[in-house]
Amino acid sequence: NSFIPQAEKSQIGSFDEYKLASKLTLPDGNTALVNLIHHEIFAKDTRLIQATDNSFDSFRRGWRQTKSFQTIELRNDTGLALNAGPITLYKDSAVIGEGYLSRTEKDATAYITYANEGRLAVDVTDRSKTRAFRLDAVKHGYVTFTTIDTNTLVFQFESHIEHDITALLQLRRDSDLTPIDFPENVVKSDDKYTIP
Repeated sequence: NSFIPQAEKSQIGSFDEYKLASKLTLPDGNTALVNLIHHEIFAKDTRLIQATDNSFDSFRRGWRQTKSFQTIELRNDTGLALNAGPITLYKDSAVIGEGYLSRTEKDATAYITYANEGRLAVDVTDRSKTRAFRLDAVKHGYVTFTTIDTNTLVFQFESHIEHDITALLQLRRDSDLTPIDFPENVVKSDDKYTIP
């Protein structure tokens, strides 16, 4: 089998530009989908649970809300960065949904949500405990002290899905908090943690 390149790739900053080898003419009012990259990549059907803080959750204690989505886990092993944009998802040649792919660097993992998931219930409870307390200073009648608090979140899942499925838990990153005892396979991004 021989393959004749139909486009030439060049790098512009962190983006890839493709110049088509020949002119493309489209009738007025029509659009065309031009397949520039054809590469099989790993994709897995999963469920993504997003844990969000409730507005009444002062000091991160108390009630919490969760949202569940049907999700595709996509590992970008193309060797190229994938630009952001809408994406249509197929399973066995049938469309299962549409989602949005965020810009995904090479060797990164993306999670594409495409539908709400009503067959997965999640119950969230949390416990807070002060692990350490240190007196820093007593000056002019004022006491300064430091505490180290831990907040343990417990997630219980109840699935009504007919087959085994991987559930991913997504938590918002907080610059004031440092997670401890996280599993090694946590995927970290600028604003969230995703835990398989």
